[in-house]
Amino acid sequence: MPDTIRICIKRPDVAVEAIDVPNTIEALQELVGGYIEVISLFPNIVVSVNEEGTLKGMPFNMVLAGHWLRGPVLFAGVKGEEFTHAPFHNVNQVESFIRRCNRR
Repeated sequence: MPDTIRICIKRPDVAVEAIDVPNTIEALQELVGGYIEVISLFPNIVVSVNEEGTLKGMPFNMVLAGHWLRGPVLFAGVKGEEFTHAPFHNVNQVESFIRRCNRR
């Protein structure tokens, strides 16, 4: 498991950004502002959000594959049960991915 991973984060009303973060649950929880909920999109891609985003009244961010997501949304890779680098080469691919997922 790498010490840091490169993920993409989409905050409400802000463009997608690629960042390096410690590969710990605590670092991811800090980014989303609480306990994380992991949503598997594909075998190697997950998004993480605050599991209480709606209850906490966090701002709406996006609809992704039928899920209404609030607060920061993290895009990461996954191998087994471990988080890994996001499988995107740049933030434009994440934005394209978001658009594709919403066409389903």
